[in-house]
Amino acid sequence: ADGDGDGWQDLWLMNVDGSNQHVRYNPAGQVDAWARSWFGGYGIALTEISFTQYQGNWYWTQAFASYISDYSSTAHKFSYSNTTDWNPDWQTSDAVHPTSWIAEAPLFLQQNDKDNTVNSAICWDVYDAGGSKGYEVEVEYRHETDEEWTFFHNFSLELAYCHTYSPLYVDDTRFGWFEYRGRANDHALNYEPWPSQPQVRTLVYEWRLNTTTQDVRGNYLENVDIAAENLLYQTFNPELNEQTFYFPEPVQSTVGWSSSGFLSLPDTTHTIGYNSLVKTDIYLPAADNLITDWGFESNDLSLAWGVNAANSAASTAAYHSGMLSVPFDATYRAISQMVTIPSDMLNPTLSFLHRAKFGEEYIIVTVLEGSSLTTFTFPTISKWQQSWIDMSPWLGKTITITMRNQTSADSFYVDEVTLSSAHPNVWVDLRGNMAAFPGEQLTYEVRFGNNTNLDAQANTITLTLPADVSYVTASLLPAVNGNVLTWEIGDLLAESANSSILVTTTVKASAPLRTILEAQVMIDSATSELVLENNTAVLSTFVGDLVHLPLIMRN
Repeated sequence: ADGDGDGWQDLWLMNVDGSNQHVRYNPAGQVDAWARSWFGGYGIALTEISFTQYQGNWYWTQAFASYISDYSSTAHKFSYSNTTDWNPDWQTSDAVHPTSWIAEAPLFLQQNDKDNTVNSAICWDVYDAGGSKGYEVEVEYRHETDEEWTFFHNFSLELAYCHTYSPLYVDDTRFGWFEYRGRANDHALNYEPWPSQPQVRTLVYEWRLNTTTQDVRGNYLENVDIAAENLLYQTFNPELNEQTFYFPEPVQSTVGWSSSGFLSLPDTTHTIGYNSLVKTDIYLPAADNLITDWGFESNDLSLAWGVNAANSAASTAAYHSGMLSVPFDATYRAISQMVTIPSDMLNPTLSFLHRAKFGEEYIIVTVLEGSSLTTFTFPTISKWQQSWIDMSPWLGKTITITMRNQTSADSFYVDEVTLSSAHPNVWVDLRGNMAAFPGEQLTYEVRFGNNTNLDAQANTITLTLPADVSYVTASLLPAVNGNVLTWEIGDLLAESANSSILVTTTVKASAPLRTILEAQVMIDSATSELVLENNTAVLSTFVGDLVHLPLIMRN
């Protein structure tokens, strides 16, 4: 059709019923575009014919066999050197669909795009054994509450390798888990089957809370619970002593912290930063804390503290947990409280959080026993930090603890003043053969240690072997009582390096094939612990052989 009325034929496309008529290619100059055949999906193979006028007649001068790809409005010549090629008829011998897979994808995606540290893109790779090359990947998605898949986008692999994505781009502003899947097609219109399962699962969130949770002596605590509205997901990284919590809404969230055997922190409203990220360190005292109104949430210090100031109200200007803290400045000089430390309290520890108002300030802590006064000085900076004092010298004593500023110019806040016990955390793990035949040797490795900066005394390890296993020997000889092996390993000093015991056993000839042999190891300490989840480990061994074969699948 000559759409622009210049006398030369343009290339047009329309639906079979004549609707949606539109130009696909309008060559420049004295050139006709003659449609010839389909090229790929919705591309077109055509002839471009150039004309010249001589003595009132039009003559063609050259013709090129050309094509227009699906995604383009510009014609490309099959050959620039052949100027007499007419009527291209494109077809392919490729009958093999391409294969696609995920090359890269984020597990978490921040909805507001403020987290620049995480790649916010799903990247597909495509291999096409048929040779016509991968053309595009068609992508579908669904939210965790959806049953059906929704079309997301077609990504041309010839235009870009890796495209960013977000449910916002498809008018989906929900938070939570989103699933994605893709299938590739090639220039020969071979379509890869849709994967039966999602290829990517990504959590879309709005803001997150990064924290380390420790006891009052700075030992990392696992299995910490938080109470928070709209919590989407949480992750743990024991190697870095970190936990991360993900939330859907950009509002100030109230979070409470707790763990078995420890004192729960009061619910705290955190102020979300510019990048929708909150970072905080949490210190949980043991549940035997002796300090009354330790978080100052009563907002009346005179109920539990001796106050050297005209005003006994706490401050809402700054706080580490809860909603209040104690301000120290020119008009607020000191607070004190009398406590009696039980003679059997384990590693009594005075812990407190502090933050300077301006620059570096100094906190004075005194311990008064009768007429004997002991003084400690702590510098503080303009962000919250924790300090602690070993109170073991005052076991069984009644003392008065006082906190004050060094001079009237020292201005700071104090929160979470506690006096509680501190406990070691011993652990045990069990490794060994995953499978063994009757009559074969079976080796166990018992690994153990102490994760804390506190000593653990008189530790005992007990390994209970399965009934179908016979003990042979060990790198450290145990006391043997039937199938129960016991080691008195003595004290585990603070931050003991990982130790191990190798145990050699034999699977009895009578052990039935295809059964499971379950061994259990336990560690027990004479020193009281609060964290007991890692004091037991179990290893299962299959009687027979586990054969790992390559998996070959064909759709």
